[in-house]
Amino acid sequence: MTSIESLLMEHCRKHDDSNEEARETAAAQLGDCSEYLMIRQKAVEGTVFCAVVETMQKRAIVEQNVEIQVTILSAMVDAASLSPCRNIDWSSLAQSLPSLDQRLIEYALQILAFTHDLQYEAVLQHYRNSSDPLLRQIANDALVELHGIPLKSTQESLPNV
Repeated sequence: MTSIESLLMEHCRKHDDSNEEARETAAAQLGDCSEYLMIRQKAVEGTVFCAVVETMQKRAIVEQNVEIQVTILSAMVDAASLSPCRNIDWSSLAQSLPSLDQRLIEYALQILAFTHDLQYEAVLQHYRNSSDPLLRQIANDALVELHGIPLKSTQESLPNV
């Protein structure tokens, strides 16, 4: 295991800490590490990176502090959009959507869109009917991403809600 992989795994362990500040710091550092690895195309064993992302997903769902959840989910958006790991199971995130704070739903919809996995289409469609105009827009954008529809044809492909 490389030093970068060891660092990522250590940050995952810090999420078990009962100290809220330590969890916030670990979440932010995990996001920074993930972003650095993906942007810089550093060699990191794919299975380790995927394990880190899956751990982040589990932590985001059980975390009680919304600000920490936002930090984790923000990093997960980057991981989902840039990651070579297409075998991550995001179904627990999709299933937890009804219990999440609205700010978290916005991130979760983006993450599900970046999977390009049509099993999440029904979830995204559900939020197109939201009473909240921001969630409707995010769901519309997420459907565009999910299907890989070019932005210029979005209005033709997805009716206004």
